[in-house]
Amino acid sequence: MLLVCCNALLDFHKCMAEIVPRKYNQQLSRFADHLTFDLDLASYFRSSGIARQQLLQIFFWSLGAIQYHAIIIDEAV
Repeated sequence: MLLVCCNALLDFHKCMAEIVPRKYNQQLSRFADHLTFDLDLASYFRSSGIARQQLLQIFFWSLGAIQYHAIIIDEAV
């Protein structure tokens, strides 16, 4: 499920008008690559040099950017 979420966020990054920080895109991409072959999160955090808090910041930034740029379709429109 986490891998699907990462890939969805990466897809959103590609189509957002807002510039996604390159570091965020790279780290999220590396995380998704790791999860493709190994679901052990502890081994990723030990070997990657990225802290869990940094990855959470990337997730929250991505979700916030998506929400900020979202268009709410109302029935009245």
